[in-house]
Amino acid sequence: MRKPRLLNLRGIRARTTIIAVLVVGVAAAIALAALVITARSALTGQITSNAEARAQDIGLLAKAGSVPDPIPGKGEALLVQVVDSGGKVTASSASINGQAALVDLTLAPGQSRTCKVPALAESAGGESAGEGGADAGTSFLITGVGVSSPAGPVTVIVAASLDPVQQLVDVLVPRLSYGLPAILLVVGVTVWLLTGRALRPVEAIRIQAEAISATSLERRLPLSGTSDEIERLALTMNRMLDRLELSSLAQRQFVSDASHELKSPIASMRTMLDVARKERPEDFDVFLDDLVAEDSRLEHLVRDLLTLARFDEGTRSTNVVEVDLDDVLLQATSAAARSGVVACDLSGVHPVRITASPDDVNSLIRNLLENAVRHAAACVWVTADVTDGLVVVTVSDDGNGIAPSERERVFDRFVRLDDSRARSEGGTGLGLAVCRAIARSMGGDVIVGEPTHGGATFVLHLPSEPLR
Repeated sequence: MRKPRLLNLRGIRARTTIIAVLVVGVAAAIALAALVITARSALTGQITSNAEARAQDIGLLAKAGSVPDPIPGKGEALLVQVVDSGGKVTASSASINGQAALVDLTLAPGQSRTCKVPALAESAGGESAGEGGADAGTSFLITGVGVSSPAGPVTVIVAASLDPVQQLVDVLVPRLSYGLPAILLVVGVTVWLLTGRALRPVEAIRIQAEAISATSLERRLPLSGTSDEIERLALTMNRMLDRLELSSLAQRQFVSDASHELKSPIASMRTMLDVARKERPEDFDVFLDDLVAEDSRLEHLVRDLLTLARFDEGTRSTNVVEVDLDDVLLQATSAAARSGVVACDLSGVHPVRITASPDDVNSLIRNLLENAVRHAAACVWVTADVTDGLVVVTVSDDGNGIAPSERERVFDRFVRLDDSRARSEGGTGLGLAVCRAIARSMGGDVIVGEPTHGGATFVLHLPSEPLR
């Protein structure tokens, strides 16, 4: 037996874990990317708002002609310059005092503009403006406002470093990149453990099912008691085992009964032959008649057993043609009438045609009539007609009848209800079982109806069209 692998990637547990990790990983990656983008956008928006507000404040001072030089301010986050129409700096923050304009930007009064630049203009000494306040290569946000001052039109320029935004990204991304695998690891382990716990009842069902064999069909699968899909699966399989057990018991009983029934005529024939071998019978013709009778009985029994076996396998006849059911009834009753024991009344038989296998129809009708003739006192009544699209055949006798409580049991195999149905009367106990098997294979059924002439009444229903 092949040893199970430690990790079966095609198993439900592994596939569930992998899918859960992938789904959570994609969702988490999207969420973390959105977090970084949102934080970056929010910080950039805050810097932009501060720069625009600072530009508007200095613009009001420039409009009143009261801009101090240097322009006071806390820290170096915002660099401010006031530039006249000729590009000359008239006032600036203390950290960039004496430097040239940060950017080449001139706006008319009332205009405003906000943009990003990769770097500020270099001073006369070759150094980047505002170098002391920001690392080299840092991008800047520039906000410009055009103002009409007493000295003429000027442009207020505010430069804000975007280095905090990059620092935020540089801090978030590594931490998130470390946290995402940890999250996925926790998800994977959790799903793996929970899936294993959920599948534990399935493994218990598998182990128990593997231990069930044809000799231990009485065993049942364990129920989890959770009222979930797994318990419903176990219940369904237990019901299947119930059916298999009943079928197995019925099959064993059938084999036992068949063996017992076959043993009787075979033993009888053997006894007759042993006696004849030791001493020749005085009336050899009678001996041959008895031997033929036992052989006929054995032939009927084997034929009925083969018929039931064929229908148990679900095999249907392929030789399906139109059959005159009234002719079949006439031939079968004529054979029964030749015995001279009972009379047959066919006055209720009307011309009826069905589409079926002739062999099946002959076997069905023959068994019904033989059963009626065997138990009738003096007469058997047969009717046949079409009612509501169904062919209805009734076979009644004036015998002892069948008790209502036994009307279904008579269709069981090897059932004889009383002494009149004993083996000595020639019945095999299979005739009615064969009748019901054939009728149901044709899409109909045969039942025991209410007695019409004091004895038993069998009602046969068959479809007028063939079963497809």
